[in-house]
Amino acid sequence: MDKSNEYLDNMDNMGGFISAAFVFSKEVTSFKIVNDTCKVQLLKDAEWKVLTVQPDSIKIIIKGNRPDAGLIYDISGTINLLKSDPYIPILRVSPYILLRYADRDGLWRVAGTDEYPLLATLSPLTPSSASGFAGWQLEFQGKQLIEPPILTI
Repeated sequence: MDKSNEYLDNMDNMGGFISAAFVFSKEVTSFKIVNDTCKVQLLKDAEWKVLTVQPDSIKIIIKGNRPDAGLIYDISGTINLLKSDPYIPILRVSPYILLRYADRDGLWRVAGTDEYPLLATLSPLTPSSASGFAGWQLEFQGKQLIEPPILTI
């Protein structure tokens, strides 16, 4: 059986993701890839904005597909943000982001690139019971030509 296309199956981290941060695409000055790693340089005063997330709410799906033009990765996902997250107001204004996320082993990856940023949208979450979670859901989607690379600092 040919296993050369196994990586095209959905890639999602069953162990979960523990942290996420973002930058706006307009804050990126350089996005360089070497093998499966990347280095992202930001404008002088820009920084990765760490999101205040509900535990175990980071869901990211990466799916490779092969249209006529070659391999393209579809990226989508959601993150539930606490209503106290300080970045909610600016996420509503500027929707194009790069997302940095870490798995439970502390490995950081970047979804979105300088040329193909993710489109982010916010929706309010209203609990169905008094003890339910109230906050915001950050939904993101995009396409890129590479699997989300490992971020090097």
